[in-house]
Amino acid sequence: MSNIFVLKSKKLQEWGHSIGITKHIFKFGLTSSSIKELIIEYNTTFYAGKNDWSLTLSRSSEITSEDNLINKLSLSAELLDPNYYPQVIGATGIFRIKIDKVENSLLIKRALQDKESLLPAKRINDKDIANYILNKLST
Repeated sequence: MSNIFVLKSKKLQEWGHSIGITKHIFKFGLTSSSIKELIIEYNTTFYAGKNDWSLTLSRSSEITSEDNLINKLSLSAELLDPNYYPQVIGATGIFRIKIDKVENSLLIKRALQDKESLLPAKRINDKDIANYILNKLST
């Protein structure tokens, strides 16, 4: 069984924010080996020019090919083109997430769960974003 993983690099997110893309940039991938070893490899090889990759979320999956995963995710999120952005040359599976879609999804989910009252807006964190995108894979 394979594991889908969601990684983030604080430096890459700062870069995205500084050039006006968004700070919500994540690396989605698929592995059948240890995710901890993969993160160590990414950090030592400066994957996408960064060495501060950390795990946001992982989930087991029936998907067997990372290309299939990336194609499915491309329907829900914007894939950063490694040929266009020199910062991510050679890096695959790096996506830009539109936070307003995540916020809307969470708001609708909360409203359907508790029809009596609207709860105050919850601050969206990286795990919420990763869960939103991975849940899109199963739909």
